[in-house]
Amino acid sequence: MATTSKIGIMLLILGDKLWSRSMFQPKRQRSVVEVIVRIIIMALLVFSFIAIVIVTAITLLTGDTLAGNPAAIFGDTPRPQPGPTPTIAPLAAVTPGPVELTPFRSVALGFTADYPAGWRKKETALRVVFAPTVAGLEPGQLAEPSLWVGIPADGSFEPAQILANILADFPANTKRSSEGMATVAGNSWTMTDLSFEDVAAGQPGVARVATASHNEVGYFVVAVASAEQWPAAKAVFQALLNSFRFTQEAVIRPTDASPPPTPTPSPTPRVYIVQSGDTLGGIALQFGVTIEALVTRNGLEDERFIRSGQKLIIPNKRK
Repeated sequence: MATTSKIGIMLLILGDKLWSRSMFQPKRQRSVVEVIVRIIIMALLVFSFIAIVIVTAITLLTGDTLAGNPAAIFGDTPRPQPGPTPTIAPLAAVTPGPVELTPFRSVALGFTADYPAGWRKKETALRVVFAPTVAGLEPGQLAEPSLWVGIPADGSFEPAQILANILADFPANTKRSSEGMATVAGNSWTMTDLSFEDVAAGQPGVARVATASHNEVGYFVVAVASAEQWPAAKAVFQALLNSFRFTQEAVIRPTDASPPPTPTPSPTPRVYIVQSGDTLGGIALQFGVTIEALVTRNGLEDERFIRSGQKLIIPNKRK
């Protein structure tokens, strides 16, 4: 503001001197050009003075200076400068993590496969069931996903017949949604997807059935889960099927675990009570069966440990 006032005073002094020189000097003949130049100079001085007065008044009213904020003096609204465009991090895709697997081997059924570590398993004569909890080991429920691996009880080995037997374990409203083929370790599997409504659970269910044959023995691998749990169950099913390998001819055939079509003199299974000093190998030799068949038929964890008084079911001999 002080600078503006000084400029105004200087202009006034300059104008006053010029006016005094023109008014009080001895009159002489002036040319037209000189007169016009003097008028223009005086007009510029007047206009400059008026502009300085206006700027000074605005400065007093707004508190801004021309050098500090020209927009405030001339009324221009500063345009907002575009800032950096905000970026939104994409949501991470939720995918099932890798499943830690542990190997399973069935000498009686003649296969090996990997199943999730920590899952429970339940072995019967012709079927093994895997599930995350004990509740999932029971058939006909959708509380937990489950996997079934085994041999058909009727001895069928054609994929269509094996599937027909599997469907007997599902509700009557079960529908086939798709069918295809897959090759695992050189063996062809027929894949069938099923969908059904579980009336008891009040929710839809999904299943995938894989069927194959080896040495004229039929095999199936089945995954069952609710529609909500199916993505995780499907991944486990695929991991198990990819690891599935036939090891040798099955020790147990369907005729070993299912009752014969005609009555037999002794329909009840043979039971042997372990005596002190018995070994599993000696018992197997005594009844003409294999150790593996005894282990599988009785669900033994370790063939080296049997106790006196323990009851062992003796499997039927293969014909």
